[in-house]
Amino acid sequence: PMPARPALAPGLLLALTLGVAAHSQLALPPGDVRHGREFALQTCSVCHVVAPEQLSPRRVARAPSFSAIANSEGMNGMKLQAILSSPHAVMPNLILTPEEASDVITYIMSLRRR
Repeated sequence: PMPARPALAPGLLLALTLGVAAHSQLALPPGDVRHGREFALQTCSVCHVVAPEQLSPRRVARAPSFSAIANSEGMNGMKLQAILSSPHAVMPNLILTPEEASDVITYIMSLRRR
C-alpha cells in the first residue's frame, strides 16, 4: 500500500489561490506591435532610437536603443513592465495605460534577435 499523502493546509491553499488571482490581475493585456511602434516613435524617440531606420534620438541622450534593450541578457516582458512602471532618475515618469504599456513591451520584444 502507498503511504497517504498529506493534504495541503487550508491556509496554504488559500494563499496559493489568492496569489494566482492577484498575478492574473497584474498581467497586461496582449500587445499590438504596430501600435507599440507608433507610440514609441511619438513618445520615446526623443531619447531612444526606437526603430532600426531611426539614426539617432531627436535630442542628445544616453538612453539605450530599443533593440539594445530587447537584446539585453535575460530581458522579458515582465522585466520591461517593471522598468516602465518604475521611476528613473534620467527617464521621465511616464504614466502609460495598460494597453500602451503592453503595446510598447510587445514592440520592444519584437526587436529581440532569436
